Amino acid sequence: MSTKSYAQKDFVQINIDKYSCSVIKLKDLIINKIRQEFDVMHLVVKIVLEKNISVEIIDDLIDFEGLLKLSSVEHEIEFDLHENSKLFYTCKLKPQLSLEYNQAILQELGDSSSKLTKRLIFNLTGSNAHAKIRIRSLAISSQIFKFQTLQNHLHSDTFSCLCLKNVLFDSAKVECNNSIKVNKDACKSFANQVNRNLIIGENAHVISSPQLEIENEDVKCKHGAVTKVIDEEQFFYLQNRGIDAVSAKQLLVKGFLS
Repeated sequence: MSTKSYAQKDFVQINIDKYSCSVIKLKDLIINKIRQEFDVMHLVVKIVLEKNISVEIIDDLIDFEGLLKLSSVEHEIEFDLHENSKLFYTCKLKPQLSLEYNQAILQELGDSSSKLTKRLIFNLTGSNAHAKIRIRSLAISSQIFKFQTLQNHLHSDTFSCLCLKNVLFDSAKVECNNSIKVNKDACKSFANQVNRNLIIGENAHVISSPQLEIENEDVKCKHGAVTKVIDEEQFFYLQNRGIDAVSAKQLLVKGFLS
C-alpha cells in the first residue's frame, strides 16, 4: 500500500493477498490501509488481487445523494488480477429509495449539474483470472456521467464480463466508452460487454462507444449497446392491471436497473 500525489489526485495502491470478508466496501478498504481521510472527489486507486483471491468489491466512494452535492468527481480505479483470482465489482449510482423513480421526487433531491468520470481498468494477468463488472446509474437534471472501462486480457484462459445500465431523466447526459483488449498471448479467453440505456427525459442524451481490439483469433468476444425509451406495451399492460401511470413508470425503471 502507498499514497502519493498523482496528477493532483490522491493515489492509493492496495495489494490483497488474503481477506477475511468476501464482500469489501471500497471506501472502508482505502481508509483501513491509509488510516486517514482522503479526497473522494479526485482519486486514483490501484488494487492488486494476488493468486487464488476471490472477492466482491462494492464501489461506495460516492453515492447518488452525495454526488448531488458536488460539482465534479473523477475516479480512476485499476485492478490487476493474478492467477485464479476472481473479482466481482459493483457500482450503484442510484437513489436509495424503494420505488420512487419519478421526476417529481427526484427534483426534490436537488437540481444538479454535477460531472462524474469513472475510469475502470481490469488487467487479467494470470491464468483463470475472472472479472465480473456491474454498474448501475441514474442521472437527473443536467448531470454528466462518463464511464470509461477497459477489460484488458493479458494471459490465456481469462474471463471478463461487463454489464452497464443507465437511466437518464431531464437533460442528463451519459457517455460510455467501453473497450475489450485481448493480447496476442491471451488465447482461450472470453470477454463480454453489454451497455443498456433507458431514456426518460426529453432532452437526455447517450453516447455509447463499444470497442474491440483482438490480437488472438482463438478467443470469444462479444459486445452490444442498446438505448431505448419506456416500452409503451409494458406501460399500457401495467396500467390495465390497475397501476397508475406514475407507479407504472417507477416499476419499469426499477426493473430496468435491477
